Amino acid sequence: GMERLVEEGGQREDAQVGDDEVQAKIDAEENLARAQGEDALKAYKDRIENTLGWDRYRQYVKTHLQNERLLLPPIKPVEEGGEPMGLPIEAAELLDDQPELRDYLNNSYLSGQDFPAMFRTQFLKMLQQKMIERADIKYALENDLPPGVYMTVEGEPVTVEQILAFTPVHLEVRDGALHLCLLYRALDDAIAEAGFTLSNEEFETLFESHRQEYEGTLFPLPNLIGLRGFFNMSEYREYYRRRCSFEKMMKDVITEEDLRNHHEQYGRLFYESGKVDNEVYWISLVDTEQKFGLEGKAAWDKAYERIEKVKEAVLAGKSPSEVRAELCSPDRGFPKGNTDYKMRNELRQAYSENDYLIYITGYSLADDVFYNRVEGELVGPVRMDKAILPGMRDSLGYMYVQVKDYQKTQPLKSFDAQRPLVESDYFDLRFTYFAHDCFKNAQIELTAAGS
Repeated sequence: GMERLVEEGGQREDAQVGDDEVQAKIDAEENLARAQGEDALKAYKDRIENTLGWDRYRQYVKTHLQNERLLLPPIKPVEEGGEPMGLPIEAAELLDDQPELRDYLNNSYLSGQDFPAMFRTQFLKMLQQKMIERADIKYALENDLPPGVYMTVEGEPVTVEQILAFTPVHLEVRDGALHLCLLYRALDDAIAEAGFTLSNEEFETLFESHRQEYEGTLFPLPNLIGLRGFFNMSEYREYYRRRCSFEKMMKDVITEEDLRNHHEQYGRLFYESGKVDNEVYWISLVDTEQKFGLEGKAAWDKAYERIEKVKEAVLAGKSPSEVRAELCSPDRGFPKGNTDYKMRNELRQAYSENDYLIYITGYSLADDVFYNRVEGELVGPVRMDKAILPGMRDSLGYMYVQVKDYQKTQPLKSFDAQRPLVESDYFDLRFTYFAHDCFKNAQIELTAAGS
């Protein structure tokens, strides 16, 4: 974008952003948060400290402002006799497939009439996403890149070291990354040993068919994977490649009876045909760190001690509201108290779960509560130690859930009427179990650095 600006006769200095402008932007964000109360301001600062840190965040703000200057610079009123400024050519080219929007923005610049600030934010996000889609990005997951290079963007290497510099140095983040690497390796070894490793040609055929399933729907695959917790398509392809190998491996083993048993066992509330009502008891790791001045393992141990006191109070007959008021953490990132009647996917969302996180951890509290429990049962304590987003630590801690009631919204459809759904769910569920069985059975050797 910068090079294009210069090529078109612009000045490089026009897109530069000074430190004073960065600080002004941050000050404006703080004032906006402060206007919502001191808790909101604290949450704003905690989020930055727990994700990028202030130095990296300032760098991010500077890059974001510079990006805005290149794509959607401030619209200046047209002075009498002056030459109007049109939409930057970089932005115009990105909007080739949306001529109406491109013409609207261009006319705004030519007339000197700015568009609403809320629209500017959305337009900029759209243009940035189009820049990413247009860029030549290659990931080491799918390409033969030099050691230590995570990806290349327009041929420029982005190293693992650079990625880690933007990753919070929290144990749960690094632990999650290591866990995923070992899980993939254990899966690959088991699949190869069984003789079901897919060739690149086989996988591309399967993946294209999978992609076309969602083409033209409300959620095309690139959008759908975000809802499932995946950060990019390359990451999702690695997951899906192994799932396809597993499905191929199971095709010759699975029987019609297996599928019918699956339908009957989980049919009580299956396929969004029911809801569950439950009480939530939550001890936050962040709250424990702040309240007791602890870190790392000591903080986790203290959080566990606190959640066990919650269990004692519940079993002693104290009311849910009393237990939460006296012993639980403030609700940060989790539903407050009674989750009312929730479908399975709603429950997953309430517990900050998604498909990817469940695959990594091998467990879903929402699914456990939904399928396996009975009214009155106390489930837990469940340690939530994998955040959906690196550094977003508000969802870390311990939980107890007490099932109150199950409610069917409609009768369960017959096996024959929904056989494809049963088969798909069977593979989804069994794939996660299989992956973690491979992980448990893997022989892992630790070698000291430098040895």
